[in-house]
Amino acid sequence: MPLDSSSTHRRRSVAARLVRLAAAGVAAALAVGTAAAWAHAAATPHRCIHDKLQARVRDSAAHRRMPPSAVSAVGLPYIALDAADTVARAADWGTLRIAVSTADLTDPDYHCTRVGQRVSNHADEIVTCTAEDILTEEKRDILVNYLIPQALQLHAERLKVRQVQGSWKVTGMTGDVCGEFKVPEAHVAKGVSNADFVLYVASVPSEPGVLAWATTCQVFSDDHPAVGVMNIPAANIVSRYDQGTTRTVTHEVAHALGFSSTFFKSAGIVKSVTNLRGKPFAAPVINS
Repeated sequence: MPLDSSSTHRRRSVAARLVRLAAAGVAAALAVGTAAAWAHAAATPHRCIHDKLQARVRDSAAHRRMPPSAVSAVGLPYIALDAADTVARAADWGTLRIAVSTADLTDPDYHCTRVGQRVSNHADEIVTCTAEDILTEEKRDILVNYLIPQALQLHAERLKVRQVQGSWKVTGMTGDVCGEFKVPEAHVAKGVSNADFVLYVASVPSEPGVLAWATTCQVFSDDHPAVGVMNIPAANIVSRYDQGTTRTVTHEVAHALGFSSTFFKSAGIVKSVTNLRGKPFAAPVINS
């Protein structure tokens, strides 16, 4: 999708302003989510591994040696649009529409169904399932009908977007992170419509201390996140109204939506501040 330099500059300038405005609202959700996650199950504080996984996704895209026109400014692949080379968006602002795919949660090859089963942890490792890793019907119900909807609602209340018009396809999901998630054939052949973002959800074992993780896989032609993946291990699914886990999931969904250092740096809205709150090190902050 060739663009001249002035068009690219304007596009990135607009994107930076939009990210800056949205970041103010989501920062509160991230902060609350982090605090709640730390308070959740004191013996198991949440350790966020988003930055590490996002770097791996970008490295995977680089290793594919895709043409420059197929890779965004943040190093992630562009999605396949239905007919045009650029994404069409509504003129007015509307509610962010997130389509959630739970195909991994219904395919027994993509999650733990029995002790001793060997499954991919969706992060380039094959692990052995224990009793606490099994995704029971009860845990699946909690995840699909409570945890995820509650987390998405927190973002829907804060974020407005110019909604994507038409349909777009999810192809080229490769690599040892994004490529491990099951993409429904309909998303590849017919595409997705009435959605501004697609989130693929899994429930497989993860690293110790990681209650959930998420990352961005693909972006639209305007560099806005389009496709993300998230893993919420069954071992961490406790009850329908576990606020700690809900906030952790909310925190990770925000990362998949592009609220991360990767996108902030690309938009040019991050700077380092020293002696912040008396701390003896430089800390990144949003430059508004």
